[in-house]
Amino acid sequence: MTIRETAIIQCPPSSVWPFLTNAELIPRWNDKVTRLVPKSAGSFRLHYQFNVTFHLNGKEREFAAEVTEYDEPNRLIITQHSLAGEPMEASETITLTPARQGTKIERVIKFSSKQIPWWARVLVWFITRLGKPVGEPVLEKLGRMVESGIYATK
Repeated sequence: MTIRETAIIQCPPSSVWPFLTNAELIPRWNDKVTRLVPKSAGSFRLHYQFNVTFHLNGKEREFAAEVTEYDEPNRLIITQHSLAGEPMEASETITLTPARQGTKIERVIKFSSKQIPWWARVLVWFITRLGKPVGEPVLEKLGRMVESGIYATK
């Protein structure tokens, strides 16, 4: 099952990148992340590991995560696997591309779980393509934060 979203952020990729790689900022723009606990010392880099807790479908789910690609400020891939409950794996790829208006950001999340029935995969496909988001979409919130400069990082 794949979820894909894109947005344009009115800042260069170098201004967006810190928001994707700062453990303190990620829960501020991604409402699904309730906690992010580093397992590696220092900042995000290739093979950096952390535990992340998501609020999904009314439940807290904890995942072990690792940065498997780190190409600053162009592309970040994080792989995750559940630590409890039904076995689930995910790969999240975020790509930043310079655009005339600033930065095009694309986020692709690929889930794999043998316990996700085929009809649920079809339902998610229809909802992500035809449905309207409830609340502020994640990348729009990220864009608003980056553009405001309030959380500027060095």
